[in-house]
Amino acid sequence: MGAPVAVSVEVRNAGTFAADEVVQLYVTDVEASGPVPLRALKGFQRVSLRPGEKRTVRFTLDERAFSLVGSDGRRIVEPGRFAIAVGGKQPGLAGTADAATTMVVTADLELTGTAKTLAP
Repeated sequence: MGAPVAVSVEVRNAGTFAADEVVQLYVTDVEASGPVPLRALKGFQRVSLRPGEKRTVRFTLDERAFSLVGSDGRRIVEPGRFAIAVGGKQPGLAGTADAATTMVVTADLELTGTAKTLAP
């Protein structure tokens, strides 16, 4: 643990008009030792795209993005499995008008090592 995690995703405007997209990155601690949010927004970027244009959007996550606050009030990073989701909406969000064109890409990440206490 400790090294930043680089995440990138290619975004494409499949429409016939120029458009903006807000690319959102969520992290889920799948094996947390205590209560954590179902998903936590850890980054977002607004990109403007011409029709047919593609662009790579990059995020860098530090160890704080994978931390939780323990019952003793200390912020810690624990080893374990995390899910990262990147896209134009929250993962699992249904019923949006653009559901056919707005995708969310997910991946699993395993942090190894020992638990680490972070500065407040």
